[in-house]
Amino acid sequence: MSKKDYLTTIADNIRKLPKDEQNEIMMEYEEHFENAKLRGRSENEIAQKLGNPKLIAQEIILQYKITKAENQPSFNNLYKAVLATLGLGIVNLLGVLVPFIAGIVVIAALFIGSVYLLLSPLLLLIQDGFTADFAIKLPTAIGLVGFGLIILLGGIKLTTLGYRGMIAYLNINREWIRGESK
Repeated sequence: MSKKDYLTTIADNIRKLPKDEQNEIMMEYEEHFENAKLRGRSENEIAQKLGNPKLIAQEIILQYKITKAENQPSFNNLYKAVLATLGLGIVNLLGVLVPFIAGIVVIAALFIGSVYLLLSPLLLLIQDGFTADFAIKLPTAIGLVGFGLIILLGGIKLTTLGYRGMIAYLNINREWIRGESK
């Protein structure tokens, strides 16, 4: 593969990145070709040594999205990083998507459960009205509110830890794929 074809393939596949990122990446790969050419290698040898340009572009996009998710934490950025990881292989479908969905389900269940517990006095009031039965059950409902607060705080902490863990897992997965593709 010629230098021009190689660089064009990378450029075509990293168009989703900001222009300054694209320029920096393209300059880096231009340098790879120039340095190797000075050492007497042909363009074809250099291209083979560097690897599949489409896979390299996918890895570059993945690294960009993981870095963005690390620096600008949001569900959307994490989701985009997960999707970019899925683009690198079908094995990632199970290895990345399943833990991601499982984490979302567990965290959602904690938040839904905590909201239910926090609303338990109100739900009890709706169910029983202002009766003697309500007065008897109220201390238990207030205890459930406390338990709901604990679960809510735990859910918030788990969300933070889960986010960091997923970013670390995506980085490990990216390194694993990079090692496998070389």
